[in-house]
Amino acid sequence: MDPTFEQHIQNKEVIAGMTREQALEAWGSPYQMNVTYTDRGVRREEWVYEDWIDAGSVRHRYLYFEEGVLVGGWYYQ
Repeated sequence: MDPTFEQHIQNKEVIAGMTREQALEAWGSPYQMNVTYTDRGVRREEWVYEDWIDAGSVRHRYLYFEEGVLVGGWYYQ
């Protein structure tokens, strides 16, 4: 249990329930941020990270927030 997510942040890990600020502390600023709103006005954000492997290869990581709380993510290898 890590209710304040401090250990996860130190380990550069993100998990559901983190705030935007905690995710920024853990992973840093995203390469791109996409913002949309649902029909009911819920703010959704998709954060895209780029990890360059070499000059021709890039790997992407994605985080998904609703109303400033991390609800999921996806890592492409």
